[in-house]
Amino acid sequence: MPLEPGHMLNNRFRVAAKIEIQEFGALYRAWDLERECLCIIKEISEEIPGGTDRFENPAQVLIKLDHPHLQKVIDYSLIPGKGFYLVLQYLEGINLDKFQKENSGVIEEKAVLKWMSQVCGALELLHNQYPPLIHGSIYPQNIVVNRQGNALLADLSCALFLHEYDQKALASACCKEGYSAPEWRAEEKIDVRSDIYSLGATLYSLLTGITPLASEKRIIEDTIQAADKANPSISFGVARAIEHAMSLDPVKRFLNVKAFQNALLSGAGLPDKAIAPGASQTLPGADQKGSLKSNGAASGKPKRKWLGWAIAGGIVGLLVIGCLALSAFGFWKGFPEILGLNPTETAVKKVEKTRKVEKEEDRQTEDAAEETEEMPATEEPVVVITEEPATQVQLEIWHSFTDTGADAFAEIIAAFTKGHPYVSIEQTYVKATDMYSMFDTAMAAGDGPALIMLIGDDRSASLLEEGFIRDVSGLISPSLYSNMTEPAVEIAEYQDGMLGVPFIINGVLLYRNASIIPEAPVNWDDLIGKASASTTGDITGMVFETGVYFSAGHLYALGGQLLDEYSGEPLFLDDHGVEWMVLMQNVKNAGLPVVNYSEDDADGFRDGKTGMVIDGNWNAQSMAEAVGVPNLVIDEWPQGMSGFVQAELISLVNDPDMDKNEEVASIAFMEFLASEQAQMIWADVACGNHDLGNGVPVLKDIYIADPLVEMAMRAYSGGVPFPTQPNLVLYWPTVNTAINNVVKYSMDPWDALQSAHDEIRSQLP
Repeated sequence: MPLEPGHMLNNRFRVAAKIEIQEFGALYRAWDLERECLCIIKEISEEIPGGTDRFENPAQVLIKLDHPHLQKVIDYSLIPGKGFYLVLQYLEGINLDKFQKENSGVIEEKAVLKWMSQVCGALELLHNQYPPLIHGSIYPQNIVVNRQGNALLADLSCALFLHEYDQKALASACCKEGYSAPEWRAEEKIDVRSDIYSLGATLYSLLTGITPLASEKRIIEDTIQAADKANPSISFGVARAIEHAMSLDPVKRFLNVKAFQNALLSGAGLPDKAIAPGASQTLPGADQKGSLKSNGAASGKPKRKWLGWAIAGGIVGLLVIGCLALSAFGFWKGFPEILGLNPTETAVKKVEKTRKVEKEEDRQTEDAAEETEEMPATEEPVVVITEEPATQVQLEIWHSFTDTGADAFAEIIAAFTKGHPYVSIEQTYVKATDMYSMFDTAMAAGDGPALIMLIGDDRSASLLEEGFIRDVSGLISPSLYSNMTEPAVEIAEYQDGMLGVPFIINGVLLYRNASIIPEAPVNWDDLIGKASASTTGDITGMVFETGVYFSAGHLYALGGQLLDEYSGEPLFLDDHGVEWMVLMQNVKNAGLPVVNYSEDDADGFRDGKTGMVIDGNWNAQSMAEAVGVPNLVIDEWPQGMSGFVQAELISLVNDPDMDKNEEVASIAFMEFLASEQAQMIWADVACGNHDLGNGVPVLKDIYIADPLVEMAMRAYSGGVPFPTQPNLVLYWPTVNTAINNVVKYSMDPWDALQSAHDEIRSQLP
């Protein structure tokens, strides 16, 4: 039921006039008697599917949110028989849809990135709530640039609906053609990545002047043009970030809005603070005609000059006051449309964080001259010891972490012991190459640590067979593994047991210099074609490194396997194995250089002379420093090829003298390493400055600030697990010989594999 002019809401907000009728309700202009300023009231009719009685809790959450680039929710009211009313901050400014139309449809990249960076901060605050709040209706009309030249994200009513309402019924109100993710219409899960799609589509529109094709049409035939093709002035890295954000498959989008923001800044070649808003910025504000010209910062405090204008006009009713105020400031007739509010649902898991969000009052300054980076909030460890030990427990852990890896591990231990004060942990550094021999010696002497960090490969499987580490499949909750990337879990599995808990992953990646090869290869033939086409002068499209570790992942991607998991028998003498050898042969036939266990390929890449290489994550930092982060891309593995992934496991030592208290504490720490808190500490500290050499987290969905780490995590999720097979390393030289015979000496693939197969069989017990 509509509100009449003069209606008093909550004895504080006097309705002045109806602005417009919307689906499921209406929009009103009103006067806030307490703050002495204009405000907006959004009515949500009781006819909304599911009713309005469930809005109170999310509305209370929205009221508590305060961000300089988010439209403020001031109050709410539920009137039985009428509807639910949300009171919102009145935004002074011009929406980007209108501004875009007044500026020939295309907005300069730096201005757009400034505004989108501000919107990302506001959106991150919404997503960091528990449960996360999904905006649900991001498009140019719902982003307002104020008189000081700063952007604010408007339209928060979709965030009220959470997961309790019929998504199909709400799609008509929340979805905007060209800007809404395909999962909306497909009635699939809506989560933070749905907002990321909309943000990417908004960027595409603002930078190209083209409204993106509706996602449901893209599913049928995706004819959308790359942003930098539609507008060549767009930075290549920005265009790729937009493409990534607008992936039709949510899994291929950025994990969170912070990762998207970082990719945009890196893609434009800008440091994190290069376009952050502040008093020193000179981007324009809005004048009476809707053009952008002045500079400044938005005040978080209502300005009393509105009341002065009202008194000057005479006390003839608040409706007149509102009109005089609007007339005095020359606001645009079309301005209120940016405040239209619509419903949505959200169904996403909690995103835990590791750093405390700065208190809201500390962020609010009179001129909003500074924006502090919002970091995830630190929470108590996910896993707790359910059986509290009767006495203090002392654990010893052997590891091989150095430098930032050691710093991160120490910080993780400190976080764990803070939540478990009755547990103390002693760290012992052991050089990686000495770990197994020293452990064997210690165990033979009846000594050793309680926990040990091991590479999940043939040697860790041998330790389980020898009885030196324990099968933890009956000790660790199976649900713990559900949030990890599949290859990491498969590495921890050995026959019918579990070698330990995966903590970090390493392996080989497909690196690409985007300045040489702009587009990612989609399959093996495309990779060869792009590499050949880019080979000219002193530039080589790709240098290919052969050998089992660098190329046998392709065999697994084709459906083959090196050795049987249980018997150790060779399995590569089949059609898949021959196909693998043919792939190796095709590299040579294409005229591309081939090296065998050499740094030549990586050196050429660092020199800017090589377009693509398959190399280990340990080289990522030097590559980033050499070619620049905007140019360095870690591609997901193309169809028909992949790379090996290895996991660093924490394993429980099989010590007959370990008492129950030590076992409980050990298991708790193992599980804590797989928590979001520990994984994010690792990503932040150990992987800082694009350093992947320490390995990257194993969890699927966590906050990742570094775009290179995020790309590596995505690539590893599509990799194949390194075969966990005792004594596999003994057979490597034989398989490597077969590869070299095919690639270097053009030996028949079947003959080369037959020879290797027979030689390995002769070595089997």
